[in-house]
Amino acid sequence: MRKGGELSFSAYLVHLPVMSGVHAALAERTASALALLVSLAAIAAATFIWDALIVTPAARFGRRLSEWWILTGREPDAEGRHLSR
Repeated sequence: MRKGGELSFSAYLVHLPVMSGVHAALAERTASALALLVSLAAIAAATFIWDALIVTPAARFGRRLSEWWILTGREPDAEGRHLSR
């Protein structure tokens, strides 16, 4: 259940471009029901790929960066440079 919630944002991001692409590719060639099934399968695949290649590495990087800031006690100054306490 939790993973489904985590994947829902990725699905939200990819669903429209994937559906548009599948529709453009299959609209005149197949029945609407088949195009819908292909769209759903493509959205599921794109969601897992997006999550594995973009979301998970970005979250991991963000956690490491936050831990580094906390452990080193660094805060950015007005110009964005990091100064120690």
